[in-house]
Amino acid sequence: MKVAGACFAALIAFQGHAASRVASTPNASSTAQLFQVHDNDSSCDIGTAPAATLLLPLFEVETYDRALDTLFTVINVGERRQIAKVTLWTDWSYPVFTFNVVLTGYGTRSFSVYDILVNREVTSTSESVLAAVREALISGKRTQCASAVGSPSSAKHSPAMAVGYITIDVTSVESATMPNDPAYFHDEILFDNVLTGDYETVDRSEGSNFSSGGPLVHVRATPEGGPAGVPLATKQTNLPRTFYSAFVSDNYDRRQPLPASFAARYIQSETMRTDLKLWHEPLPGAITCTTVTKNAQVTAAEIVRFDEHENPNTFTTGWTIATWPTVTTLQPLGRVSTSGPVSPPMNSPAGDLAGWIYLNLDSRRQAGWRASQAWVIVMMRGAGSDAGAFGVEYDAVSRRNTTR
Repeated sequence: MKVAGACFAALIAFQGHAASRVASTPNASSTAQLFQVHDNDSSCDIGTAPAATLLLPLFEVETYDRALDTLFTVINVGERRQIAKVTLWTDWSYPVFTFNVVLTGYGTRSFSVYDILVNREVTSTSESVLAAVREALISGKRTQCASAVGSPSSAKHSPAMAVGYITIDVTSVESATMPNDPAYFHDEILFDNVLTGDYETVDRSEGSNFSSGGPLVHVRATPEGGPAGVPLATKQTNLPRTFYSAFVSDNYDRRQPLPASFAARYIQSETMRTDLKLWHEPLPGAITCTTVTKNAQVTAAEIVRFDEHENPNTFTTGWTIATWPTVTTLQPLGRVSTSGPVSPPMNSPAGDLAGWIYLNLDSRRQAGWRASQAWVIVMMRGAGSDAGAFGVEYDAVSRRNTTR
């Protein structure tokens, strides 16, 4: 059964259902605010609309000289005060740092990840704590963990490169609770779709001189609203799975799931190169010091390169998209080149230098569980004599998830 069909069934289940529920906000009085559950909130469709969770799928920060930095902005589009919990994760999906952002009604806060990690933008954090966070994001080493929680610096672009991703959730209280703690979902997380945001990549490294960016991934709560720690009268949501399914059972977070299948445009020529920024959710149960190493590599179910004359290229000659052409091992998060070894060779019979890549990043064959979630960003930049002259990045086109 296709997850898309299950999500459509969930949508139908909510048709005509506009029952009032209680919405909780950090400054709410004992008098509850009432709202209506909107039909369009009960969908798996991901779009740029006010959400309860924002995802920055990849940040890259050169901590030595700020040659590469990632910026992001969080906006509260509601009239009420909100608390947004910002969490930094390693590239193996282990949370290493969290802080709270208090947003006034219609408030905005902007951040530089470099300033967070190096210049103590979160002033309540000691330098010793930040040093440990940097170490985890750069080398993968965590003092509290006997084994690695992220990839080593040798796997990154430079020895001082911090790599990871960021989640931003609406919460009910300011706390230091990490999202891999079950108490976070049962006592703190909220469900108000009031956050929007964007990100920018600023690259001043040698051979580059450009910036690019786009919207954060907006993950809505469905149904919207409700107080923290109070289960709904019925099941948490009619969605078959949720964004935080790897961390909490019973779909308690109510967040829309992300897809696993994408179509990514590429141009690979003397003057243009294309990289893909990949994010993949953690495997089930791989969220502790002792289990996070399971996330060091994930299996992509299908990757096929098409040229502009519809010719498919896979790792195996003669295989086509319909026959599960390859099983490829990838880093769970990072930037890969479309001319690198994780992409099928570019053997276009027509000599094309452009086309698109089909990616099915569902790791269910490896994990034995429901369809996994991913996100892909296309990053095009000048190459050769045009290196550093221009750049652009945007979300790949998402298709749909499938289950067993």
